Amino acid sequence: MYSFGVKYFIATKVYGAAATSGIPEVTRYALKLGRNFLVLSEVRDAIELVNPDKVVVLSKDYGVEVNLSEYIRNLVGKTMIVFSGLDVSPGKDIVGLGEAVYLAGFEQKLPPTAEAAIILYHIKILHSSTQ
Repeated sequence: MYSFGVKYFIATKVYGAAATSGIPEVTRYALKLGRNFLVLSEVRDAIELVNPDKVVVLSKDYGVEVNLSEYIRNLVGKTMIVFSGLDVSPGKDIVGLGEAVYLAGFEQKLPPTAEAAIILYHIKILHSSTQ
């Protein structure tokens, strides 16, 4: 995440192995890089703290299909992107907090790490070309 220039990496609803071993490791890594990492109980808390202009929720189940490059070009202001940490899409309670979308061109739902990498890479490339 941090190599893409992400300012805030926020994890919510963390449990199991991620909570016991993953969180300490990510926290240590973020501190070494001088970056921000927060763990909060709910996505609503993250939205309240970051106060984004737009919240985008990745959801193949509830979202509308978007062409990624076009969609990113039209984003204005501070944007929060909500990825699922599981192989299932976020529930309706999370989807209702923002604009639900999914990436065009893929036959099946992508794993969250693949979604994040593709989206953040496109944001970085498009942002770099406009500066």
